[in-house]
Amino acid sequence: MLGAAGLSHPRELTPRHLQFRREDGKVIHGDEVYPPIAEGALADGRERGPLAGEWARAQAASFAPLG
Repeated sequence: MLGAAGLSHPRELTPRHLQFRREDGKVIHGDEVYPPIAEGALADGRERGPLAGEWARAQAASFAPLG
């Protein structure tokens, strides 16, 4: 799959390489589903998008989310 995408290593894979089909049949790229965030934005509280809520529920000691 990586070769077909023109990549040589998994670290080169980005959300842009994925495609999703919505319920209405339209195909969208992964970066539309998972928009990029700035490095460190979750850890320092700058991120306000959908992932910020998930980040707030995460805990280092367990895979079980808070709340």
